[in-house]
Amino acid sequence: MASLNDALIIGRSGVLTHQERLNVISHNIANVDTPGYHRQRAVLAVNPPQRPNLYQTRNYDIGTGVRVDDVVRDFNNLLESTLLKETSIYEKNALLADALGNLEGLMNAGPEDALSTAMRQFWSAWQDLANNADDVAFRQVVIERAITLVGQINYTADRLQEYRAGIAAGGVGPDFTGVIPRQVDEVNSLASRIADLNKRITTSEGQGINCNDLCDTRDQLLLKLSALVNTTKATDGTITIDGQVLISADGQTVNELMIMDADSNPIQLSLDGAAVNITGGQIGGWVEAASFCEYYSGQLDILAGALISEVNALHISGYDLDGNDGLEFFTGTTAADMAINTLIHDPANPAMDNPRLIAAANTLHDMGPPRIPNVGDGANALEIADLCYADLAALGDMTFNEFYAAMVGDLGAAVQTAETLAGDGAQVISMLEDAIQSESGVNLDEELIEMLQAQRAYQAAARIISTVDEMLQVVLSM
Repeated sequence: MASLNDALIIGRSGVLTHQERLNVISHNIANVDTPGYHRQRAVLAVNPPQRPNLYQTRNYDIGTGVRVDDVVRDFNNLLESTLLKETSIYEKNALLADALGNLEGLMNAGPEDALSTAMRQFWSAWQDLANNADDVAFRQVVIERAITLVGQINYTADRLQEYRAGIAAGGVGPDFTGVIPRQVDEVNSLASRIADLNKRITTSEGQGINCNDLCDTRDQLLLKLSALVNTTKATDGTITIDGQVLISADGQTVNELMIMDADSNPIQLSLDGAAVNITGGQIGGWVEAASFCEYYSGQLDILAGALISEVNALHISGYDLDGNDGLEFFTGTTAADMAINTLIHDPANPAMDNPRLIAAANTLHDMGPPRIPNVGDGANALEIADLCYADLAALGDMTFNEFYAAMVGDLGAAVQTAETLAGDGAQVISMLEDAIQSESGVNLDEELIEMLQAQRAYQAAARIISTVDEMLQVVLSM
């Protein structure tokens, strides 16, 4: 039969077990406001029974008490994995909304006026010149309006390129600049820290050491990583980007995320030498924002190229105020290098503008020598002014202002879409965080109840020890 000593051992197991249980509860309460902390629970199990031996007459097992079999943390893998994915999507859309909003500001504003307004004033100046072809003052207004228009186009092109370079620049090679290179370094730093935690967790768990707090720390780093780049966490804990391994489950393999070509469209990144498609996180947002910069820079070049070619074609066919053949009004081929012919306006010497070279006329009084200008003829100026209404194939059968309005409108729609997606993503993340907190967070009311239960169990186990002690004193006194 069981001895008093057996009962003493059972009481001891109860005291120690519920003391450990109280320690777990205390740890939960202490971390009630710790970000990323998951509630832990002491899992109790029955101690192995004491089986009868050859010297005992009983034929049944005797219980030996209770023990803490494990300390587990409440963790819903489905919710946590979904949170990582949704965080990546939200961060991309939120950043893209801000970045495209900045681009919209660049497209709509400049040092003097909006580009659409500058174009309207440019065409209006040609219209006024058509009605006052012999007035040099109106010719000077055309030059001034052209200076404003070209300056606005150059400014917009420069700002777009500067913004694109601020995202990532440096061509092919290690010397990259911009926000993406900095965030790539941050990704690699987080990956290194996560890999180190993976090693420590794997080693500790192999030795039977509880690693719940380390797992919480790792999950917080994974959340930060997902905010930067789209990641996938496999069932074994391996972290991948676009199917390529970033961090192995045991932490032994850590591949470095690198930029292959910062000036390509889209920006090319690689992992372990293999190209990866970054579609989420802030880096994914920046990659897409860079593509928008490239697209709108190209659209602005189309606009500038059509403006240069159409105006020049008519200007060359006309005659200036002295009866000479018209020359190219604009030079350059893109928005960045577009300029007014320096014979008409030299930015280095603006006081020497030559408005007489503007070819406003379509006719001469006498085509034979001497060439007698028809100073009152503004027909060519009128044709140039009418370009404002021309549907051009180069612009997709749209006018200049319609083409630019479509550019700005498309950008505004993209901003609105990104903002809507970011708003929806924020709500999804909030719901996921609430669900995780409800299931895995620390609830002080529940912990108080658990603490009272552990306290009563501890007191009962202590009472067993006290009762056995009294019984042993009776035996000793007999």
